[in-house]
Amino acid sequence: AFNAATAGAVQVGGVFTPPEARGLGLGRAVVAGSLLLARAEGAQRAILFTPQSNTQAQQAYRSLGFRESDLEQILELLESNRETLLKAWNESP
Repeated sequence: AFNAATAGAVQVGGVFTPPEARGLGLGRAVVAGSLLLARAEGAQRAILFTPQSNTQAQQAYRSLGFRESDLEQILELLESNRETLLKAWNESP
């Protein structure tokens, strides 16, 4: 689920959920699991870019702890985010 990675940071990208599978939490679970792995490997920050028109994706990312800035949504992979990510990972069907 990452387009790029550097020391301490990853860029979320390439996440697509087919229309018939939307609303099940699958994309959210994939991103959450990927972020948990990245965090375990030392990433402290994740960024992503999503169109403003993609409100479903933005809602899913916000539910994982991302917050909006002028150009990107940012998630600091802090200990306080761990429970949110674990919950999303475990809720997938």
